[in-house]
Amino acid sequence: MDLLSQLMEHFSIRTGVFYSGNLCGVSSFNAQQGKEGHLHVLSAGELSLSSAHTEHRHLSQPCIVYLPNSTPHAIEGVGDGAEIVCANVEYRSGQMNPLLSALPDVIVIPFEDAPNLMPVIEVLSNESSQESSGQQYLMDKLSDALMALIFRHLIEQQKIDSGVFSALAHPRLASVVTAIHRLPARHYSIAEMASLAAMSRTQFIEAFKREVGETPGDYVQKWRVSVAQSLLLQNKPINWVADEVGYNSYSGFSRAFQHVAGVSPRLWLKQNVS
Repeated sequence: MDLLSQLMEHFSIRTGVFYSGNLCGVSSFNAQQGKEGHLHVLSAGELSLSSAHTEHRHLSQPCIVYLPNSTPHAIEGVGDGAEIVCANVEYRSGQMNPLLSALPDVIVIPFEDAPNLMPVIEVLSNESSQESSGQQYLMDKLSDALMALIFRHLIEQQKIDSGVFSALAHPRLASVVTAIHRLPARHYSIAEMASLAAMSRTQFIEAFKREVGETPGDYVQKWRVSVAQSLLLQNKPINWVADEVGYNSYSGFSRAFQHVAGVSPRLWLKQNVS
């Protein structure tokens, strides 16, 4: 499985369409404690977008608006309104997510800049315009596919200049990040990672920190903790989880976990299991 597919599965990224049609008034969206983002697909008309962290924007061309990080915002149809499909983007709660941490609060992708997304967008728009059997199910699955295409577009077009997206677009670092994610329990030395990247150790460390925004060691530790969080949410025993992500003892695992998450594994699990 390629790394993007692995990440989307690992973080259980799922969408749910909750509105499709003409938007004339104002719709407001509040923060959801990082558990979900929002996706708006503007196929016709004009839309006003305002959010807590960016300037007001007037969107007059068909586009995708993706707010990954539960950013409070409001959208309003302008004039005759806007033909729009709106979806929640849900993530597995509690986990550290390198996909989201690399993204800005608001992403706008004009249709004309992303022709590879158009086949799915067209089917989604057609499906939303008619009431037929299985409509909700199909729209949810189509918006799932659209999210994967959005992430692929951001990587291939190098739209994000830091974090895992930047590393995946890098001709040498991509293989290293893929290896780290594929085998979280393996202890890669700097020399081994540099060899995978076909770089000297100094070049590798500098390139990794420049592109990803942190050292290789810090990134590995955060990924291990993220994998551990996923396993803990599946009710796996803590000592077994520690071994699965490369720690020989609970004490070492607990120290690393607390360094990244701010709390012990047991307390984190208590806070994130309803």
